[in-house]
Amino acid sequence: MGRRRKWTIIVVVAAALVLGAFSVTPGWASLIGREQARSNRVATLAYYANDCVTHGISPSAVVFDGRHIWVANQNQRVTSLDPATGALVTASGTPSSPVALAFDGESIWVANCFSNNVERFATAHHGSIALGGKLGTYPVGRQPRAIAFDGSDIWVVNSGDN
Repeated sequence: MGRRRKWTIIVVVAAALVLGAFSVTPGWASLIGREQARSNRVATLAYYANDCVTHGISPSAVVFDGRHIWVANQNQRVTSLDPATGALVTASGTPSSPVALAFDGESIWVANCFSNNVERFATAHHGSIALGGKLGTYPVGRQPRAIAFDGSDIWVVNSGDN
């Protein structure tokens, strides 16, 4: 490489660094266009041990209903939390091992693995039933492990059946 070309490359790279066309971090460098760097951002979620809330034992599932965070806990409880504060809103008992949750737009559905059923809980007051109150229990196959709502029906995956 000629001496003049080498200096030209060094000047171009230096100008690019000054103008922000390169992003340099220890150990590597990558060429990123300025507009691309601004428009293709990805947010990351961080775990902070001091910001955790504990309202149950061995949480196994979480779902958001638009107002509260609902958590299935292996101590036979489903809890709802205020997402702004982490405060406990309600705690509802289940027969055994809630392992999965789904939200259908009105209710929280809970798959209970060892009682072979799903339960439906109120996300708001339903007549005389308070927030977190049980609206129904429905038998399903053996050991339900996952649950989903498709816009009209609740789907349950049973690990103990074919």
